[in-house]
Amino acid sequence: MPVTVTLFKIIDKVFYKPFNSHVRYPEVKLAAEDVIYDQNAPEACKLDIYKKDGIQGKLPVFFNIHGGGFTAGDKKYRVSYSEIIGNRGWAVVQINHGLCPEYVFPSFVQQAVKALNFIIDRADEYGLDSDKIVVSGDSAGAYMASMLLAICYDDNLRETLGCEKIKKDIFGGALFCGPYDAGAALSAKMPFNFGFRLGRDITGVNPFNLKTFKDYKYYNELSTINAANAKWPAMFVAHTHNDIFCNGQGDLMVKKLRDFGVPVREVIADKDMHVWHLAAHKPRAKACNEEAFRYLDDMLAGKVTADSQSTLIIPKRKEPYFKKLG
Repeated sequence: MPVTVTLFKIIDKVFYKPFNSHVRYPEVKLAAEDVIYDQNAPEACKLDIYKKDGIQGKLPVFFNIHGGGFTAGDKKYRVSYSEIIGNRGWAVVQINHGLCPEYVFPSFVQQAVKALNFIIDRADEYGLDSDKIVVSGDSAGAYMASMLLAICYDDNLRETLGCEKIKKDIFGGALFCGPYDAGAALSAKMPFNFGFRLGRDITGVNPFNLKTFKDYKYYNELSTINAANAKWPAMFVAHTHNDIFCNGQGDLMVKKLRDFGVPVREVIADKDMHVWHLAAHKPRAKACNEEAFRYLDDMLAGKVTADSQSTLIIPKRKEPYFKKLG
């Protein structure tokens, strides 16, 4: 098993409890489970849909993609986050996709596009509002969500990667701690050459030879920041300046989008951990998620305008990461 897969599988196990230790929302239930959205890879390509009981009419959609370094992770590790968002009145779609190194770029991106189109095509069946889909994800999932936006609003990128056309415009995006300049992130020097190893698993080529990696046929297309443009919808972007995997990546994406005039609601955690928002019982995670809720509410209410730029900095506090619930 590649060392990258081993590491991210360990992370999944270690952080399962702190990421799933908030007060439960029993009224948020699975409306659909393990639905196959791509028959070409039925074991890898499944999705779940969470909905809150008692809500009438079509629900806006929070389309979420789990993290895991592209090599691990699973939608089952985002049950708690699904309940948190579902309790706000959103239908939450959690997807799995093919993992590296079995599936290399851009195959897993093609699958995510198919998942989004699957939901658009079956919106009436599941009681969903396909005109109000916010794509989201954490870490590798945030990269995938940003790739969906890039493909939606850049036909040249879509054609180069061999993806289906996304059947409707994407309503919004919520990105948490993603690597958006992927070429730079994967070729960066890290302990045990981890970035290079991960790059090899994702692309199937060898980033240890930087010249060869830059000759990789999709090197420019790897980085979603290269495809950001003024067509993107208003965005929510959360990141931390103490990120072991994606430090500085959020700053790059926010600047690029704001340069295009895209409204961005930004949250910066001062020296917190990667994807800190998933530990929902922590005060600083709550602060991040409350800001995300405001973004979602304002999008639905049509309150987001071209000058809706904001940055919330959450200061460092001393609090245990594995805090017990009272």
